[in-house]
Amino acid sequence: MHMVAFITYMIKVNFALAVLYLLYKLFFSRDKFFYAHRVVLLLIYAVAFTIPFIDLPEWRPGNETAETIVETYRKLVPVISETTLQPETGWLLLAVLAGIASVSFILFIKMALGIFLICRKIIKIPVVTISGIKVRSLLSKEEPHSFFRWICVYPEGYEQGELYDILLHEQVHVKQWHSIDIIIAQVVTCIGWYNPFVWLLRSEIRMNHEFMADEGVLRQGVNKKEYQYNLLGFDKTREINMAAANLYNNFSVLPLKKRIKMLNKKKTSNIGGIKYLMLVPVIGLLLMLNNTRAMSTAKDAIADSLPIETIGETFGLQTADTVVTSAFVMPQFPGGETELKSYITKNLKYPVDASEKKIQGRVIVKFIVEKDGSVNQVEVLKSVDPSLDKESVRVIKSMPKWIPGKNKSGMPQRVWYTVPIDFSLVVWRTN
Repeated sequence: MHMVAFITYMIKVNFALAVLYLLYKLFFSRDKFFYAHRVVLLLIYAVAFTIPFIDLPEWRPGNETAETIVETYRKLVPVISETTLQPETGWLLLAVLAGIASVSFILFIKMALGIFLICRKIIKIPVVTISGIKVRSLLSKEEPHSFFRWICVYPEGYEQGELYDILLHEQVHVKQWHSIDIIIAQVVTCIGWYNPFVWLLRSEIRMNHEFMADEGVLRQGVNKKEYQYNLLGFDKTREINMAAANLYNNFSVLPLKKRIKMLNKKKTSNIGGIKYLMLVPVIGLLLMLNNTRAMSTAKDAIADSLPIETIGETFGLQTADTVVTSAFVMPQFPGGETELKSYITKNLKYPVDASEKKIQGRVIVKFIVEKDGSVNQVEVLKSVDPSLDKESVRVIKSMPKWIPGKNKSGMPQRVWYTVPIDFSLVVWRTN
């Protein structure tokens, strides 16, 4: 994947993770629909990582509000292709990516090593049956925990009632395959370690697992008060390997106060489940914002982002007259993007007939910036109305010479370039 495209993708992913986490925390986390929580938390990962790939080619904003939302998002998730025009900027981006990737690689290695050590340790532990439950009997004092289908506990460290509650609790983790969620969360944490919302999501998943397990214990007939006393009286002075605890379900690592508070909370009314429908419009909004044709990487709904084409070297055999859509250094209007916008604004004349018919919209024009900076082969890529199209072509053809694009060797390069021209009656009258 191209470097700029990858960075843009990760920005969108992290933006979606933040939005969906805040939605979950504000509206869902306080109720007792623990199984719905599990689905939502995993759905957040799925939505965040897949939505940037979903392309709706015919979608375009239908009103001013939608246009404003898209514009705001474009500014929050900036198009960085322009910043790569200078080689030194590209090296800086590459260095940042290399740093992020290095930390991610270390975290992946650490995770893989942790899983290996856990499995190796568990395989060596003898299997015993306690209260009809098969467990791995730890040979020394260690926190009770579960990992996939294994339950590990030090039986001699607990009273009978307390041990039974612990085993029931860990059995819920095992039966519901909570370890899969933890591994998924850990993988995402390794990838997006620099995003605080990634860590918060992982904590929510682990906490929800404990809520589910506590609820599962009570469903099996355990007295709620006695269970809470066992939680409060649990010996927390034992040493805990927090690195390993990140990879398995641990009975007492997470805050007991939150668990006890949730145990005593009244059951949430089923009507409260209606609020989960909020996910639909929020995901729809993210789909709109991340749509590859609605955002600045698209050709038919671009706003104020120049150029549309991503920056990078075009590979393959090229002749001296080859026209590329992506050059090592892209062509530039004298004075930069600001001057280009200013030039278009000053020289654009709104056609009278289009104004009388209240025709407005965005015309996208494509042209070649030649090696000498001249503009050639002007074409309308996205049409709105013949009069608006004609005026757009006229303005583009009247432009002064550009600073030509260059290939990797520093030689002038013929480059296709795309410019959006907006015709808005509201803006026109304001001006």
